[in-house]
Amino acid sequence: MTSKVVRSNKMGVKLRALLVTASLAAWAGFLATPAGADFISFNPSGTGAGAGAFTGVQNFTYSTGNVNAQGIGTAAPPVVGTTFTINYQSVLSSISGTNGVLGGANAGGNFITPGGTLSGNEFTVVAGFRETISTVTLQPGGGSNSNGPGSVGGAADAATITFADASTPGLSTNPANPNFFQIYAVPAGTSNTLAGTGFAGTPAQLILSGHLINPGFTGSFKEDGTISGGGAVFTPHTENLDQSGNGGGPSNPTYAATRTVTGNGSTILNVAIDSYNANFFPSPPPSIIQLAFTTTNTLPIKGVSPTDLFYNGSTTYAPNVGAINGVTGPDLMFQSVAQNSFTAGVIPEPSTITMALAALLGVPVLSRVSRNRNKANVA
Repeated sequence: MTSKVVRSNKMGVKLRALLVTASLAAWAGFLATPAGADFISFNPSGTGAGAGAFTGVQNFTYSTGNVNAQGIGTAAPPVVGTTFTINYQSVLSSISGTNGVLGGANAGGNFITPGGTLSGNEFTVVAGFRETISTVTLQPGGGSNSNGPGSVGGAADAATITFADASTPGLSTNPANPNFFQIYAVPAGTSNTLAGTGFAGTPAQLILSGHLINPGFTGSFKEDGTISGGGAVFTPHTENLDQSGNGGGPSNPTYAATRTVTGNGSTILNVAIDSYNANFFPSPPPSIIQLAFTTTNTLPIKGVSPTDLFYNGSTTYAPNVGAINGVTGPDLMFQSVAQNSFTAGVIPEPSTITMALAALLGVPVLSRVSRNRNKANVA
């Protein structure tokens, strides 16, 4: 089958994180007032426009995904100035419009067509980028008071960590300095969340590619613990990392004895789309899309099996969280739940803004706007 790829130099994607309330005021100088809800077409079979395409698509919802902060360090809370890599992976679970859910995937990941048949495809999302820890603030009484399985230490206080972007501008799949956001169509049943395989690479077909840009980036995580020493010493609260199995037990034997810090956080980030496959997105809006992407980032991991492997833009690697995730690392793994919606917006040319990275999560959305409205067909 011939894959029709549309390339765009002025694609905008806005990802807004949830859980720690994040203001959109930072975008005021960059985005025009949204013109209202915008819609795309999505064909899970990859056959373009027609009976096989969903129309009026406004939202994408993703399964709970895994995220790894590679190289964030062994201090809890982490040290200001530490720069690390974020890798994220998940699967598209459903799409919806103004009147509710339009379609979704079955239990095996096979996305169902408008006609009720199986498309044979599932859709994976992977992202990689860099962040730097900008501030750490101790907050007496700011903790969640979590007391889950394996709890050790108090959780009444908190350390709030904020992040700044640290990626080199432009698309990069170099694991040492990544900046990529990719959506793949893979044969249904290919991805394996526990093993961390099948999210990218053969036999996956890239249907959207983009990179993160800087405007409006915010990120934070509130870590539970206790404050002592006259307000200068923070001791993290820990629990069992993998609470995704029956009764709060582990579902992945790899992490059966692993403990973790606890907490929650959020991120706002934006993606510029470099190309998309019009066989899967036959009718994207004719203007730049502002994509509001909401996520909740939490520990311990309860909504998904913690994964054995992450995709880094080139290959897969095993996260190194040590005996206590977030303490003995140097990596920190957590879960993220995401949903996005589409509204019309305007984002300035990359040459007029500082481009860089953000934190967490990804999404698929198609926007076709090239300065000359050029299309490139790739066989």
